[in-house]
Amino acid sequence: MVPVWSFGQEPESALDYPEGFEQMSSEEKTEALHDLADGYRGEPYVRIEVLNEMLATARSSGLSEVEAEALLELADTYTQIGFYQKGLELASKGLEQARKAKVHRNIVYGHFRMSTIYLYFEEFETAQTFADSSLYYAQLASDTILEGWAYNMLGEVTRLREQPQEALSHYEGALQIFTEQGFGRGENIVIHNMGLAYASLKEPEMAWKYFERVPKPKDLGLVGALEKGMAVGEILLATEGVDAALNHLDTLADLAIRESMTRWHLECLLQMMELYTLKGDAEKVYRAYQQADSLEKVIEEGMTSAQVELLQQQSENQKAWAEFEILEKANENQRLWIISSITILGLLVGLGILLFLKNRKISQVAARLEANNHQLDELLKEKDMWIHLMAHDLKSPLNAMGGLLDMARDPATPAPLRNQLLSKIDQTIRNSTEMVSQLLQLAQIESDQMDIHMTSTEVAPMLHGLMEEFQAQADKKKIALTLGSVPPVTVHSDAQITERILANFLSNALKFSTSGDQVELWTEEKAGQIEVHVRDTGPGLSPADQEQLFQKFSKLSPQPTDGESSTGLGLSIVKALSEKIHAEIQVESELGKRSTFSLIFPAV
Repeated sequence: MVPVWSFGQEPESALDYPEGFEQMSSEEKTEALHDLADGYRGEPYVRIEVLNEMLATARSSGLSEVEAEALLELADTYTQIGFYQKGLELASKGLEQARKAKVHRNIVYGHFRMSTIYLYFEEFETAQTFADSSLYYAQLASDTILEGWAYNMLGEVTRLREQPQEALSHYEGALQIFTEQGFGRGENIVIHNMGLAYASLKEPEMAWKYFERVPKPKDLGLVGALEKGMAVGEILLATEGVDAALNHLDTLADLAIRESMTRWHLECLLQMMELYTLKGDAEKVYRAYQQADSLEKVIEEGMTSAQVELLQQQSENQKAWAEFEILEKANENQRLWIISSITILGLLVGLGILLFLKNRKISQVAARLEANNHQLDELLKEKDMWIHLMAHDLKSPLNAMGGLLDMARDPATPAPLRNQLLSKIDQTIRNSTEMVSQLLQLAQIESDQMDIHMTSTEVAPMLHGLMEEFQAQADKKKIALTLGSVPPVTVHSDAQITERILANFLSNALKFSTSGDQVELWTEEKAGQIEVHVRDTGPGLSPADQEQLFQKFSKLSPQPTDGESSTGLGLSIVKALSEKIHAEIQVESELGKRSTFSLIFPAV
């Protein structure tokens, strides 16, 4: 077995400020904090604390060059631990600040950071653009070391674009520069990357030869260690077989989990799915698929949010520039009017009044346009989010079904295993159908195409019917489902919609409860209102979960307890339905103890 190098974070300790730190000038403090941050590369969260102090000191003292450097170092650190959204935001700000300060070194570094983050987003064209720009600015600054890093960055982009031969050419250029300059850390990183390129070329002996040339593995950082670990998995598969590769990937996944590296945990699971498929182990394929699917949603939500934030920032910059140009033109016109007023004061007064009225009308129109544009932006953003999430939520089960079907078709697959595979495919189809159905329902509600029939509706018979409908599900999970006080009350509502909302409350209560929990349904009249309550003794909801409870595609902390599906759309649908029947939904929850969902009607 080839050993996996563990990053091994050193124990965190109090920050070791240099002697006389408080008496230093601002420039000396930022330099000392920079050196201190370098010493905490193995403790990213402590490093972030130090860099934030460096950033605050630079901003308060007007040190724009240092501010750019701190922003970019923070972007690098957040990216290393998997916070790509935060990394992109900081890198964008750092690059903008570096351009203002006109410091080529930081401009090059900013392009490095942007290229790296876009690689994580798999937006290779954008990553290539930033990598090309980094080489241009490095050569412009006549900085040989930066030029070496730029060639290394180009190698990374082409390697991840599955062009390993071209990547090796870039790495050779970087290695030659670092060797000539005696820059050992750079040599180690480039040699390691060349090993990754040879692994991509399916040349395990060459890959291992380069890996063994790296004398200081900690130069690689945590991401380098994980990249190397994935490549070693491929080498083991080719040389020692599936079981050796699986054992290695299992160890690597533990490292990724321990260091909170979500993306790398996902990469391990995807590779393990392929290996379990080779072994014909359907149960482990499906288990790995479920874990990978959950992690992929977390990562893609973060990526989508980061991209939206960047687009918003670009839009704000363009808007600010347009406003600046308008103000400049207005100032120029104002100067002309002042000169003219010396000779034709009367005309100035008349035109000034007309201009005032015209500007006021323009301002009113502009305000309306701004409000409409904002609403349109929100709708477009929501549409893009819907398309993105629908594509993902349909793609993942289809991919899983493809792998399971291949195994089911294999004549060598035993009949019991084939039946198990077909059962899992059937459940995946049902879950996908439910999601599509809910999407169509929500679209129908929001487009006002749903027929609403408001009549006097008796609550008691409806609750008795729901008890009969859900009793079997409660018995299966050994949950006590009880009907409390149900007075003979009537509400003005649509009976089908009312029953659908209460059914959703009951379904969720059972879905997220475990054996031995209790679910109760009852009605009460209070303060001129009719209230129908569903209470469970399940996991409860945190304040953060309660804030996003009714948002579309929301993914909350509690998970179904018996493998049930959850699309993240159910509560957004019932919220929209409650508004159609003029009812109110209230939620009371205590984390770890209970939740109560209430549907409230005005008394008839």
